[in-house]
Amino acid sequence: MLVRKIRKTVFITSNVFLRMPIWLVLFVLRPLRLFDYLFLVYPGNEYDLNGYCPPKLARSWLFSGKPVLGGVISKGSTGVRGLILVIPNTAKQLLSDKSIVLSVINRLNRIAMILGIDSIAMAGQLPSIVEKHQIKLDTKFVNGKLGTVFTIESTLEKVLSLDNAPKDPAIAIVGTGFIGAVLLENQASIGRRVTGFSLNSDASEISHADIVIVLTPRGKDFSPYIPHLKEGAIVIDDTHPRIFARLKNATLYKVAMSLDGVKFMPKLPGYRNNWVPGCAIEAILQARFGHDTITDPEKAKKAAATIGLRPILVH
Repeated sequence: MLVRKIRKTVFITSNVFLRMPIWLVLFVLRPLRLFDYLFLVYPGNEYDLNGYCPPKLARSWLFSGKPVLGGVISKGSTGVRGLILVIPNTAKQLLSDKSIVLSVINRLNRIAMILGIDSIAMAGQLPSIVEKHQIKLDTKFVNGKLGTVFTIESTLEKVLSLDNAPKDPAIAIVGTGFIGAVLLENQASIGRRVTGFSLNSDASEISHADIVIVLTPRGKDFSPYIPHLKEGAIVIDDTHPRIFARLKNATLYKVAMSLDGVKFMPKLPGYRNNWVPGCAIEAILQARFGHDTITDPEKAKKAAATIGLRPILVH
């Protein structure tokens, strides 16, 4: 509750009273290279939105589509520091209004220019929303696909290394969109028994799966599948907001990665302060090693290992 109050106070104060002074100060301090990348986040639902700003105020011209200071990501083992920016627009609103998305992109470009930053990541569904609106971005923007897939696959490998993990498991991927399609192809290419399911699929068809990877937009979208889970199944959750339902017959792990000494201050809604979202990884790697690193999955994996990126299993 205290973190929510602090986050809301920072958001409203910085966006209403201190917006211009903050950017002026950061511009003056630009030679000090205080920040190396930007990470834009947005509320996953109305509850998250109220953690930043009262919903009615969030939809006003004062706030909508205007990235504002949300926090800092410490350097830790990465050697680069991130600036968290926030917009009070939900994915549903961004999907329905291209003009808001364009406003966000234009403002991000201006902020990056002010701060001398060449790496920008956008959280969650934002990259796919930009793609659906057919908005072209330059190379300072990373789409998060490589980092998110890397995070999920790293978590999967960690699960498979457990003593009680199933051998030659049947894997179901629920949600085969922006990320799920890549994950499905990757797992099939290495000989794994994997099946993809859209939200329109027959939920009962996952009853054969030993491992279920959930990539639906929200955790509650997975609810119809829960009664059909196989006894002893393992569910890997990469949704936001996450799955809150209790799984009586299955083990639930939340996808999470850590980097030594890296903390989000304040923490993101639904995350611990030492969790690194997959969608931020490419921005970190690009800021540290350059754009060429994230264009090659093998280079990216080696770079991730260099800075100590590793999965952690969170129940």
